[in-house]
Amino acid sequence: MTGRVPDAAAAKQAFLNLADAEGARIPFYARLCRVIAAHPELHELLLVAPSNERLPVLVLDAVHDLVLRRPELPLARWYPSVTGASPPEDDPTGPLLDAVRAHRDELVHLLRTRQVQTNEVNRSCAWWWGLTALTRDDRRPLHLVEVGASGGLNLLLDAYAHRFRSTLDGDEVVGGDPMSGVRLDCEVRAELPDHLRAALPEVVGRVGLDRRPVDLADADDRRWLRACVWPEQRRRDERLTAALEMAARRPPRVEQGDLVTDLAPLLAEAAPGAHVVVLSSWTLFFSEPDRRREFAEVLDASSGPIRRAGGRLTLLSLEDGRVLPWLEPPPLPPDADADHVHASLLVATSFDGDGPQATALARCQAHMNWCEPLAGPAER
Repeated sequence: MTGRVPDAAAAKQAFLNLADAEGARIPFYARLCRVIAAHPELHELLLVAPSNERLPVLVLDAVHDLVLRRPELPLARWYPSVTGASPPEDDPTGPLLDAVRAHRDELVHLLRTRQVQTNEVNRSCAWWWGLTALTRDDRRPLHLVEVGASGGLNLLLDAYAHRFRSTLDGDEVVGGDPMSGVRLDCEVRAELPDHLRAALPEVVGRVGLDRRPVDLADADDRRWLRACVWPEQRRRDERLTAALEMAARRPPRVEQGDLVTDLAPLLAEAAPGAHVVVLSSWTLFFSEPDRRREFAEVLDASSGPIRRAGGRLTLLSLEDGRVLPWLEPPPLPPDADADHVHASLLVATSFDGDGPQATALARCQAHMNWCEPLAGPAER
């Protein structure tokens, strides 16, 4: 969203907000955010990025990329992704300032040319949840189109093992390939819905779309994906590494383009009779409201030819609850904790020519560490 961080004061506050929101989950990064907020030469780095990319995590990612490239830097001692050990309790202020001052040109280049592209493979648990719900009573073959696909790792979702475990009764199910080397986990704060035990219909097409696709064959791009993973969360880095190894054998197709002007041709590639599912995880959030409406118009216009060919079109989104203009987010109680306030909504939106029809399926942590059902499967 253009202009979200217009000046130094807003940049400082953005880092403090991130520290408050995620401090329990990423204590070292929260500490680093407070250091950055306290030093103008650090938080003003964010203003180097294009206005629509000014997210505090972009600065954190750029610094992480720097220590991954230069593990000899004293700052690297605080990064488990480099050391394999927990961050020390020492104050990182001096090493951080030294690293930024010595390598400012490298950081500025990253901030001007890169964007936050987590490609968090555990989000495939959201796609497994939503797709098994959508296809429980509709076994049409699937044609998957992911917008904001980054390197396209989540397009390989059916090759991963998705473990869902209920916190109520300990019941668990593994969807996908139980023998996969990419093992994902999601805690379900309810009884497990039956649809999680179902297999998906055949996936007959899959393609990603991204403004700046990550080339998984390029060492710098692969390192950037690692830099976008919070270094304290070693399990995430392990999952990413395993997914990259799989993608080297089975490269996903990702096209460069815009989610409005270049989407329709990818939808038109679907085989007659296919269920076309457009996937979006924290992509629409970074688009202006007018662009979201244009995106919906493309989906609505494309749904006619797909239906006439015997198919169906659905948008499956994992986004901030306020992003979809056609959805009223399910209310939260006034005393909701930070987990729920900052949670994402998994939403299935069908397009049948009469405008979008949305069902909120679940409230989820953004990386699918946990999930709470909100509704039954979206059936047609």
